[in-house]
Parts: sequence; structure tokens; C-alpha cells
Amino acid sequence: MTKTYASVLKTTLCGLETHNPFFLASAPPTARPEMIRRAFSLGWGGAVIKTITPDNIAIQDVPCRFAAVKDTRGQVIGFENIELLSKRTLPHWLQDIRSLKQDFPDKVLIGSIMAPVVQEEWQKLATAVARAGVDALEL
Repeated sequence: MTKTYASVLKTTLCGLETHNPFFLASAPPTARPEMIRRAFSLGWGGAVIKTITPDNIAIQDVPCRFAAVKDTRGQVIGFENIELLSKRTLPHWLQDIRSLKQDFPDKVLIGSIMAPVVQEEWQKLATAVARAGVDALEL
């Protein structure tokens, strides 16, 4: 019996099963649900949503959020991103999470969250994002 690529790449991590281990990180490619939807359609196994915050947090981006990482010869070998938080509202993300999980139930969707240093804020945000349907939380 020959193994298919799908059976070779199938991965289980912390109880989360996915048909492959390729995930988009919490970064510009996961800033909008359309981008996550496209990645899932193209075969990505999962995605970590760009970090969601409560709506009462003011988000100010610093200048020069992106930079090329170069080796000793000056060749670009990577890309640095310090744009940390999603500017989309919590209600928008909650609806998008429900929609993404409805359309792609076999894909792993991880909700990255950040709240003020107040226990109740973290609990409220974590509960809302979890109830919307993410498979896991990144804190």
C-alpha cells in the first residue's frame, strides 16, 4: 500500500489535527479574513490570526515597522515585522472566525489575543474568541 502525500504530511500537535504542518503566522498575511480564506483554499493547514485586542485599546504603529534582515554579504535572508496588532474590531473578528470555521472546518485556526494587564480583560477576550470557534489561543 502506497502512502499519499496527505497521509505523510498529516500532523497532530497538542491534540490539533491538520492535513499538513504549514501554518501562516500572526502577521500581515493573516490581517484580514479574505487572506486567511485564500490561504486555506490554496492548501495551508492552518493560520494564526493577526493579534486581536479589545476595542478599547488604542493602536499606534511606530514608523519603520518593516525591515530586511541581511547576511554578512548584504544579501536579504529574511524580513522583520514589528507591526503587532490587528486594527479590525473584535465584533468583526468574531464574525469572521465563525465564517472561516464554517467554511473550512478541517483547517486549524488559532486566535492570537492581547489585552491590558487586567485579568478580567484577558478572560473576557479569551472567552469571546474561543466561543467564536478558534481551535486554540495564542496569548
